[in-house]
Amino acid sequence: MSSVSTAENDECFTPTHTSTSGKTTSYTSIGMQEPTVDARTLPFHNMTFIIRDLKTHRVISLKEGAPIMVHQDIFHYHYNAASHWRCVENEKMWLGFYNDVSGTYLGHDNKGQIRASATKHQAWEWFCPRQHPDGGQLLLIKDNDGFSPMKIGGKGNMELVVDSQRREGTTWEFITIDTGS
Repeated sequence: MSSVSTAENDECFTPTHTSTSGKTTSYTSIGMQEPTVDARTLPFHNMTFIIRDLKTHRVISLKEGAPIMVHQDIFHYHYNAASHWRCVENEKMWLGFYNDVSGTYLGHDNKGQIRASATKHQAWEWFCPRQHPDGGQLLLIKDNDGFSPMKIGGKGNMELVVDSQRREGTTWEFITIDTGS
């Protein structure tokens, strides 16, 4: 007859605490400075960012002038600087995101779609970031007399849309890019 061990007899040594280094995660990309990733980074005027979905790690990029979601593993090779968004601020302190490649601002239309066709930072291109308790930021747009969050949706969940029912928004992280300017 063989001996059977029980949980009472087995010893399992579990650490009594966990520690972290406090460093941010970083990755190297082709042809640019190494960006740093920290879900607590807030967008601020005159800084350039890659805007990435916290859950899927897809980034906001442009394809033929339209904003799309591109997976992080391939965006460097196909889109690169079209994924860089310079944060701007107007005199009313509204933030906006300008793409130097297209010369346009991220904004929305009256059909609930996010677009990048405006050459001026006006009301349809105004954003208000709101910190999410789990990390990252919601990007809220001015929608009539309130705010609505921007989220991933549309065809194949590869487009950006306005959640006009104000139920949920995508949680974004802002990866700082050193543009050297």
